[in-house]
Amino acid sequence: MSGAKPDLRAIEDVLYDSDPAVVVAMARDGCTLRIATYLPVTDLLGMMRQAGCQVELHQVVELPSICCGGCGG
Repeated sequence: MSGAKPDLRAIEDVLYDSDPAVVVAMARDGCTLRIATYLPVTDLLGMMRQAGCQVELHQVVELPSICCGGCGG
């Protein structure tokens, strides 16, 4: 991400309504926003815009879940 730093709390608040288990954090590099959610990317982008964060599809990198389901979380 470039420009102004995103308001993590605002993003989390918007996403939480649709995914109460969402995790929003800034990566150590200070330029990468990490979001763990089950929401489809199109929904995620719309909600990010609602939170005041202009993110385009080409800026999103989707990673597969590595959850084995063993912990129930």
